[in-house]
Amino acid sequence: MISFVLLFLSCMIFAVNGRFLSQKISGVQRFAIEITKCLIKLNPQIVVLCPPNVELNTDLTKNWNIKIIGANTGHIWEQWDLPRYLHQNSKPLLLNLCNTAPLFYNRSLVTVHDVCFAKHKEWYSISFMLFYNMLVPRILKKSIAVFTVSQFSKQEIISYFNITASKIHIIPNAVSNSFEVNDSEQIQKEKIVLSVASIDPRKNQSTLVKAFEKLKLTGWNLVLVGARHQAFSNNKVSVSSNENVRWTGYLEDSDLVKLYHKASIFVYPSLYEGFGIPPLEAMTAGCPVLVSDIPSLRETCGNAAVYFEPLNADELSRKMSELIASDKLREELIGLGLEKSKEYSWNKSASLLLKHIEKLY
Repeated sequence: MISFVLLFLSCMIFAVNGRFLSQKISGVQRFAIEITKCLIKLNPQIVVLCPPNVELNTDLTKNWNIKIIGANTGHIWEQWDLPRYLHQNSKPLLLNLCNTAPLFYNRSLVTVHDVCFAKHKEWYSISFMLFYNMLVPRILKKSIAVFTVSQFSKQEIISYFNITASKIHIIPNAVSNSFEVNDSEQIQKEKIVLSVASIDPRKNQSTLVKAFEKLKLTGWNLVLVGARHQAFSNNKVSVSSNENVRWTGYLEDSDLVKLYHKASIFVYPSLYEGFGIPPLEAMTAGCPVLVSDIPSLRETCGNAAVYFEPLNADELSRKMSELIASDKLREELIGLGLEKSKEYSWNKSASLLLKHIEKLY
């Protein structure tokens, strides 16, 4: 029976919108990369269609069936070159993993990670907000199926865009094995409070900086990792005069993993998330987690995190202090986090997605 299912899956040929390979990696692109890697292991015939500006990482895309098409890039490539090519080549199913999809193509599967662009329009640049609020409702309604990353996001999509619940399927995020601590490694924890998030209003770094400075800790550093994105209306960093607050900008995974392993505490003060990958990365890396008390993070982290009101700097400061002072609490959270992280797997998520696609054939 298993061999029959594998044979059937290997016969399903569909295309993946590979525009994400031309973009800087954030949570959405990481989802697309990891899901695609796993899908190709299950079905090597999958074709990844890419714009000409992709910089292919041969290690990352080893064994991928990549086809460069069209002459344009960005949204123009996605809305013109990609559907034009698909219409000329048997109109296969197109799997879109990063919130957008061709508007004029009727055989699309669309992944929308959250509806922040509709719920909090004030956080985005006018051009980004107008484009996404025009595009996303239309591609959701035209799509054959919709994927999202959490029950929270599913309910948000239903509420904001009136999409039938049975059309929406949850494919959770996960974390790469590279974030795990090798049993043979002897990692010395340092006096680091770490936070990983893009620089934008919803990530709420200003509250974290304020809470950290209230503690007046000796020898401790707050390290904030993240890059600016032009989509947001206000992505300027409020530079702290405190020499113990350090902004690194974007980091490659190899450097990020080292930071997770060295950090004594991970804090995620986000105001809105569809899922929240960084807290899960921290758990996988054996770092105790302190996160905003918002629905999606409750769903993702469960009992493996300490929660705080995201705009209450005093409460965050107090809970950081409690965590810093208690070796027992940190060890307990590390153990709970490692167990929680095992619930998520890219292989499991990709297999679930493939089963939903199988039903469409």
